[in-house]
Amino acid sequence: MTTFDDLLSIVTDPMISPDGWGDYYLEVVIELAHKLSQSGEIQECLQHLPLLDEEAHVRLIQVITNFPSSQLFEPLLGLLVEADGELAEVLIDGLRTWSLDREQRQQLLLVAEKFRGQSKLLDMVINELTTGIR
Repeated sequence: MTTFDDLLSIVTDPMISPDGWGDYYLEVVIELAHKLSQSGEIQECLQHLPLLDEEAHVRLIQVITNFPSSQLFEPLLGLLVEADGELAEVLIDGLRTWSLDREQRQQLLLVAEKFRGQSKLLDMVINELTTGIR
């Protein structure tokens, strides 16, 4: 199995509970993704997103957003436009930690604003984005 196959097998494993994912497996998958990032293959993960169920989709986005990349920003922003719920939270929270230029930060804020009022966590993250632009 390749590193990518290992990564996908963990991300899509239905036996991994949310607690197990956050407590252990997320770090394991981030280490695998780091290898993909070093070889320039992290972008290939995006091609597999449509094939995944919602939980695996969110998990893979959590991993991908740990690897800031100018080539990933636009595709991830495009996913955010179509996202809802937990996926939106993961995308906004992940992308806000990237070293974005002013224009990218404004693009992110513009899309993120549609999620204002959906959760306290999202509101807090969106407010942080707003203050970062001023």
